[in-house]
Amino acid sequence: MGCCGKNRSAYTPQYGYNNRFAAESNMPAAPLTVTFQYNGQSALTVAGPVSGRRYRFAGFGAQVEIDSRDAPGMRGVPYLQRVI
Repeated sequence: MGCCGKNRSAYTPQYGYNNRFAAESNMPAAPLTVTFQYNGQSALTVAGPVSGRRYRFAGFGAQVEIDSRDAPGMRGVPYLQRVI
């Protein structure tokens, strides 16, 4: 096998500035939780489809903060609506 001519030992990795990450760091962070309100007549418990966390709505008008990752799955639950 041939030698690399000592170029490998002379190699120094360069850690350059990446514009893509700089642009992302200026973007506002997504909220960690979102609020949903329940407008049904009885109590409701829903399991978050992503986090697996259980959310308990005590009755009509109850508002609960949920993990933002679970929000898309909550939109299909009857009588639940996102509070803006």
